Amino acid sequence: MSESKKSKRSVKASSSKSKSSPSSLAEAYDQTVRPYIDLVDSLRSNGVDKDVSLPSVVVIGDQSTGKSSVLEAISGVQLPRGTGIVTRCALELRLKKLRGKDAEGQWKGRLRYVKPGEEPVIKNLANAEEVEEAVREAQNALAGEGKGVCEDGKIELEVSSSNVPDLTLIDLPGITRVAVQGQPYDIGEQVKRLIKKHIVKGETIILCVIPCTSDIATTEALQFAQEVDPEGDRTLGVLTRADLTGPGEEKTIIDIVQQKGDVQLKLGCTAVKCRSQKDIDETMSLEEALDAEEKFFKHHEVFRALEPSTTGIRQLALRLTRQLVSHIQACLPNLLEDVEKALTDTREKLKTLGSPLPKDKQRYLIEALLKFGKTLSAASRGDSLLQELNGHGHLFNDVRSCFGEFAKSIRDLCPGDGDLEKIKRLVHDRRGRELPGFENYGVFEWIACRTVKKFEKPALACLHSVKRLVEQLYLDLAADQLERFANLK
Repeated sequence: MSESKKSKRSVKASSSKSKSSPSSLAEAYDQTVRPYIDLVDSLRSNGVDKDVSLPSVVVIGDQSTGKSSVLEAISGVQLPRGTGIVTRCALELRLKKLRGKDAEGQWKGRLRYVKPGEEPVIKNLANAEEVEEAVREAQNALAGEGKGVCEDGKIELEVSSSNVPDLTLIDLPGITRVAVQGQPYDIGEQVKRLIKKHIVKGETIILCVIPCTSDIATTEALQFAQEVDPEGDRTLGVLTRADLTGPGEEKTIIDIVQQKGDVQLKLGCTAVKCRSQKDIDETMSLEEALDAEEKFFKHHEVFRALEPSTTGIRQLALRLTRQLVSHIQACLPNLLEDVEKALTDTREKLKTLGSPLPKDKQRYLIEALLKFGKTLSAASRGDSLLQELNGHGHLFNDVRSCFGEFAKSIRDLCPGDGDLEKIKRLVHDRRGRELPGFENYGVFEWIACRTVKKFEKPALACLHSVKRLVEQLYLDLAADQLERFANLK
């Protein structure tokens, strides 16, 4: 009996160990997190986001607030830096964590963008050092060599490494107020349109980057987020430059992070400290910067009062991944419905295109135009027996009805009995040297012009009615027979 109990305890212990082992946790993570992110990335790669709003994390912030530094720290790659607008078009950053014994030290990168009317440009990156220059080249290709932004283009950057979280972010240009030399005068409006296009969607989590050194409540990026998300249900704040906070200002930062201040975001706030330019010049690695950040918040005289889960890039990445997966799970039922609706609509459009075009496309087009002309001619003759008219064979009768209305409208305008007596008297009084049976031409012309002038208004109304009937017939027939030839329509 005692041996049996020992055996059961042994089984429970081994089961407990297996459940908590790193490999089991990684496997469970892969099953609960990665599939959701891969699903959305796959839909976005196939262009579904053009018809259906997909869950995403969009990074916004005022110009030079540390946005790029935050993304660098999360992704482990250096993005373009500098003054003014550095991010000049939407950058979709897909991070995939590599696991396994051989994953340590591995790094794979892939950059893709598409210029309107051209084939996709794909560039495989061998190491993280190539990313900055590759992104700059892609931005110049989409937005031009100057300092403008591209509102429609998007750069996709996929990074696979053992040192990155499973996460997808969309970085947008920083909000600017004044155009500098070389920028369009309405650069500020262009950036705002681009940002609003992304964050207005209810499926978007807004990652709002705010520097601790500014008046947080009046930051334009936060105001932008509050316009589309007034309750703060899908906005997560990131407070950068915590190390530059002046004495006495730390309390304000702590209140905001602890949800006690004027700014209330239901997804919370995370305070971070990224690499400074001095750290970069001194070749501090990103991993060293993350370790230094942890020590900063752990030993800071005031900030050490914050919960560890609310400080640091590592905690921010973990929070973002959890929020994104949770958001995807919540959106899945509506997403499935939207995709099915878009799929049904697309199938209906495909049906209207008919069977595939034959090899001899020129002959096929000529035959289609001849059939269209034949149908239009038959409709104008009132030949409604032709099956190809599809209910459009009533033009002749419709035009006859218009003429009937015209005849009614001018009937009262024709000379009556009283007018005829006046005309006879006028002809008699103006009699000249005309031969018998002929009247004075000048008198005839004056009477005819005076009478016909009254017919002008109803005649034009009749003309417009007939024109509308012919145009509608043309459009209906074109929709029926030339649906697949958009340029002809």
